[in-house]
Amino acid sequence: MDWIKILIEDILRLYKEKGRPLKLKEIEEDTKLETDDLSEGLKELRKRKLAELRGDTLYLTPEGEAIAQSIYDYHKAMEALFPHEIAHSMEHLSEGERERAKSLSRDSKPIDEIDGEGIISSIEIENPKLLARVIGIGLTPGSKFKVIKVRDDVVIVNLGGRLVAIDRSLSRRVRGQKQP
Repeated sequence: MDWIKILIEDILRLYKEKGRPLKLKEIEEDTKLETDDLSEGLKELRKRKLAELRGDTLYLTPEGEAIAQSIYDYHKAMEALFPHEIAHSMEHLSEGERERAKSLSRDSKPIDEIDGEGIISSIEIENPKLLARVIGIGLTPGSKFKVIKVRDDVVIVNLGGRLVAIDRSLSRRVRGQKQP
């Protein structure tokens, strides 16, 4: 994915989160961008007629407002399904990928309730360290898995050819959908 697209989406989302025109310094601080990168992003926003710069303040055009609203709405929908860190990553998915993620989240259930093969739809873990560990073993939205055995204490799943034992209470916070 083109990094400038991600940058533009982050600026547009930030604009909607703040609900007002943005000072350049504010964008720089929030996105942790270098001045040169921010300048390139702003140049691209103006080129695409999504924003204009008046002094040191960024204003969105009506087209920019519409796109920003779409990104923001999608981000909020993802935050309802996934932890904040994952929602930030998912807002940069293509439209097709977004639709697939939304459809996976409907009718999902804890993975220990899925018999056989499935696909991870969401992770309901707020603790960033625990979330990083779960993602580190391969339990990420969109990942395919197969439940091998459900015991009182653990759920054993096959993740891409690896057998992984997951604490039963943790498995209840990883949701999936059965593969047809």
